[in-house]
Amino acid sequence: MQMNAASFDPVLPHTPVFVLSLVLIPVFDTIRAFAIRTWKGKSPFVADKTHIHHLLTNQGFSHGFAAKLISFIHGFILLEAYWLRWIRQEYTVLILFVVMLLITQLLKKISIVARRQKVNAPIAIYTD
Repeated sequence: MQMNAASFDPVLPHTPVFVLSLVLIPVFDTIRAFAIRTWKGKSPFVADKTHIHHLLTNQGFSHGFAAKLISFIHGFILLEAYWLRWIRQEYTVLILFVVMLLITQLLKKISIVARRQKVNAPIAIYTD
């Protein structure tokens, strides 16, 4: 696939990588969920709560917060694909994949911190 072929100085020299970055979160999330289910010996098509937005909503964050955070992450991924436009496509895809792995681990850590804050929260006792 050749894009920007007529342009002497293309804005996006690696258009396929940018297109991949547009759909990276759902594609990565689906592959990750399928891999986790298969690893556990389950059918990859069985519904569960292992998707990225469930990492947040299962810990008490609202759907609105989860959607806003995922949109922010998506914006970061698009900027990253643009910033990395001058390196080889293979390296850019690898970097995007590693960043998504790190973001997923970070979201898991956020849920652990949220749980820890709930456990360590002071309890107010009112006496009359």
